Amino acid sequence: MSQFIGRDKQLSFLKQLLKKDSASLVVIKGRRRIGKSRLAEEFARSFPKSFTFSGLPPDEKITAEQQRLDHFQYVLY
Repeated sequence: MSQFIGRDKQLSFLKQLLKKDSASLVVIKGRRRIGKSRLAEEFARSFPKSFTFSGLPPDEKITAEQQRLDHFQYVLY
């Protein structure tokens, strides 16, 4: 993976949450193509194991429920 630049403050904040004794819900929001996914990926490196979930574009040929199920099954195998 390429060098991670410009998000040290946000990454540090996320890593501080690991020191808490309680759970936290984190939402990373912002306009598109500014590095939200990359920030989440870098934070995930703090854990021995992590899972990635992402949205799917709509497919008019099948229902949204079936699309999610098909994709979920694909990712598991």
